[in-house]
Amino acid sequence: MNRISLQSADMPATNKLAIRPKPSGLLGPFRILDLPPELVLEILSFLDPPYVILFSLTCKAARHLISSSDYGKFCLSYVQKKLRDCRQEPIGSESILDPRYKFLQLLADDYLHRFVCLRCAKLHQNLTGESRNAHDNSIIIRDRLNPHPKGVMTFGPLWPKYVITFDEAREALKGSRKSSRTKSLLSNLAISTDWKLARLWSSCYNPEFLHGYIKLDTEATVVNGSLYFHKVQRILLQPEKVKHFLSASQSWLTEEIFKSCIHSGQFRYAFQPPLSTFSWASLDKTSVHRTISEFIAMAHWKMMVAEPSRLDGWDLDQLDLQSYSLAGCYQCATDFSITIHNHGRGGVEIIADVFQNLGDCTNPTDREWEACWFNQFDKVYRSTMLRRLDHPMIHLAIFPTPPGRSARNHPSAPSVKDVWELHEHDRAASRKASKP
Repeated sequence: MNRISLQSADMPATNKLAIRPKPSGLLGPFRILDLPPELVLEILSFLDPPYVILFSLTCKAARHLISSSDYGKFCLSYVQKKLRDCRQEPIGSESILDPRYKFLQLLADDYLHRFVCLRCAKLHQNLTGESRNAHDNSIIIRDRLNPHPKGVMTFGPLWPKYVITFDEAREALKGSRKSSRTKSLLSNLAISTDWKLARLWSSCYNPEFLHGYIKLDTEATVVNGSLYFHKVQRILLQPEKVKHFLSASQSWLTEEIFKSCIHSGQFRYAFQPPLSTFSWASLDKTSVHRTISEFIAMAHWKMMVAEPSRLDGWDLDQLDLQSYSLAGCYQCATDFSITIHNHGRGGVEIIADVFQNLGDCTNPTDREWEACWFNQFDKVYRSTMLRRLDHPMIHLAIFPTPPGRSARNHPSAPSVKDVWELHEHDRAASRKASKP
């Protein structure tokens, strides 16, 4: 059965026996609510609860009809159930299949400046105050409704304006094949933003309204007919905010900010020991500088290297890196590492380098692409694919931007004064939220 669009309450009547006389003066096709209530409820019984609730939001009459029927009451109670507590869920959990989350995500499709918060199961304004454009929004809606989605690569609530589709990736890959170079940079998949101020999560996560400067850089290249993607996301914080920011990663805060595939994030496991098992009480009486040094060491211990990254990135000639030493998704070919640079009064820069093998992009249902951006996948796939294909992290040197490279000297980088004024942004946001 084809899905019924609930964005509008208009529907042409095709069964003449079900048509009731129209009030005088009305022209055009019959509305669905002109049908007998029992027939409308019969139609709605074929829909999942989130779509029934969307229908009830179209007008007061639809709301009254749904709330007065047994199936409508069931749908209302089913969707109103709270999301399970994500902090207690294991890696690979399926919380995103919760009916309330699905319902809110459908609403977010129509609200370009909103995203769904996994913590409180509510809609929040995008953290940068920006929104998707109409073109990107239509692509996202199309691929979510398509039973065979082509895939939409998004970059989380900090970057609502950016999206890369499967069609764009495929065309870029086709164009690169016309080149005689073995390694060709795909400029149309490259994104490089300026530093900008952002709120780093919704108020339900951050009573202190944590602010920081953020920057996104992406690049892609082709090796042996496969598309490899590198994403670098940077966050520049005030030094005393680093512990507060990282401690929130015990739940879903930084997981969602740094999320790079549809599966559960692995940010907290990019440290050794993992942030989820780290003894935070041990830092209660530790100085800010010592705390930052501890996190820097935890990040490079995870990668089993002797020294942390330099400001210009890891020395790839000297780096003897094993694939199992990196954090990554257990359900797809996504791997990443965390680098931390202490710039003193200029702030603390946290860098997340993400590497993915997106395959040959010949079919949107190919495992390499689909596993990264759509659907839950079996855990066996990751180990099977790594035996069959070169591991993405083996090809660190194929990208122009080395992992761990600082962008503190970028032309748009905030000044020391800007960094230390972050306190004022926190206070202003707190005052605004506390007003009745």
